[in-house]
Amino acid sequence: MFLFRRVLRENLITVFHVFEQATGFLLTFGGYILGHSHKGREFPSSAHGKFSNTLIIPILGQLVIGIYLKLHIHEKSIRPYFVVAHGILGRSYPILGWVQILFGGILLRGYCLGDNLGRSSLFALHVISYRFMGHI
Repeated sequence: MFLFRRVLRENLITVFHVFEQATGFLLTFGGYILGHSHKGREFPSSAHGKFSNTLIIPILGQLVIGIYLKLHIHEKSIRPYFVVAHGILGRSYPILGWVQILFGGILLRGYCLGDNLGRSSLFALHVISYRFMGHI
């Protein structure tokens, strides 16, 4: 029974993976456009905004690699390396997302605004405390 559930779960993950990732990309891209390209309310410069510009690079890389992998070309030569790169990028998303949410929370509290990005020591405190807790 355990083997049956595992195979069923892996097949469901495989079937819905592309649809879920495409939906996630469209939502992320829509949020990026709404946050950066509108002419309404202008937001001050912050670590949250600066990191979102950096965050778009691995998202687009993951999208391009995923499309390449879906084509199933170069099966024996370079595709295995792209499978590894796709896995590493995919596994880094929870960390990158957590950092972006943390920057948003710090921004909401009023830290790290404008030219005061040096005041972002609160972020450093969070990172140090979580690293310390991870070593215990």
